[in-house]
Amino acid sequence: MTSKGVFYAFSVLLFLIAAAAAMATPPVPVLLTPSVDAITTCEDEEVHIDLTSGLDIDTTTIVFWVNNDSFTLADEELQLVNDTLYFRPSGFYTYQTGDVRICLSPIADTYGAWSIEYCWDFRVDLDAPVLSNPSPTSPPAVSAFNFDIAMDITDGMLPVDSSTIVVQIIAGVETTTVNYATSYTSWSGPTFSFPIQATGATFADGQQVRVRLMVRDLPPSDSDCAGNLLDTFFVFTLSETPCERYPNPITPGTIDGVNDEVIFQFPNMRKTDSKTNIFIYDLKNNQVADIDHPTSGEWRWDGTDTAGEQLGQGTYIYLIKVDDETQCTGTISIAR
Repeated sequence: MTSKGVFYAFSVLLFLIAAAAAMATPPVPVLLTPSVDAITTCEDEEVHIDLTSGLDIDTTTIVFWVNNDSFTLADEELQLVNDTLYFRPSGFYTYQTGDVRICLSPIADTYGAWSIEYCWDFRVDLDAPVLSNPSPTSPPAVSAFNFDIAMDITDGMLPVDSSTIVVQIIAGVETTTVNYATSYTSWSGPTFSFPIQATGATFADGQQVRVRLMVRDLPPSDSDCAGNLLDTFFVFTLSETPCERYPNPITPGTIDGVNDEVIFQFPNMRKTDSKTNIFIYDLKNNQVADIDHPTSGEWRWDGTDTAGEQLGQGTYIYLIKVDDETQCTGTISIAR
């Protein structure tokens, strides 16, 4: 070949190299999902990265990193489909709770142009909400008759999804269920509470009661996974209730308005599904009153007879029956 021909061939080669360099367009990866700094409740959250800005990618240069773990297209978790890179965690690799950094090492195209490294961050929350400060708990045994069930529900990373709160009160074979939408419950984050009396639950003296809580945290609206579920419980025990009446004597109808009523306590009075009667007799064994329901949650007698008339000063006998079994008997005095 003549020197002129060599010069021409070299010129063509230089032109082709320059043209190839001009055509080289290293990819600029774009993260499609999850969004940057997102929080996910998926332990197998997929990562999608758009690589369409590159031309003729050298797929052998693709290296994807999750924290300190690297993946190539030879791994089952990483796939390139129509210029979109998919990372799908498998049963052999899933995320843990905490910060996740994903990176794409520099990628070359077939013309030798290299991209820079790209990194993004998101967070994974696999921890359920936390129950704290449950009330009541035992020991000691609960002696109150009207009390609130209360608990604090918190979450470290996501908000608590209050709409998922479900509480079951399990006493023996009976289960009473309340939830966030129940009219008498209260949610004042982080405290969920309700009065036990409003539930209609019935308890026996000495009974152990289990309070089961189920609640989820609230994932972002674009999450494909449900919130993390907390399913836990706490217990309390009801005390034995002795026979008691107070005050004694009572002084109904007096101007001072003090000691106008006697209040009775008796075994198993928390069993609201029981048939209860408090019979009042005079000393001649004549029945003068019959109390068959509580007033404002308490068993009271105001010193009147069955017709609502005030009885005279003196001593009266009371007999308390629950399901036709005598629980208590004693005397109560009326003073004027």
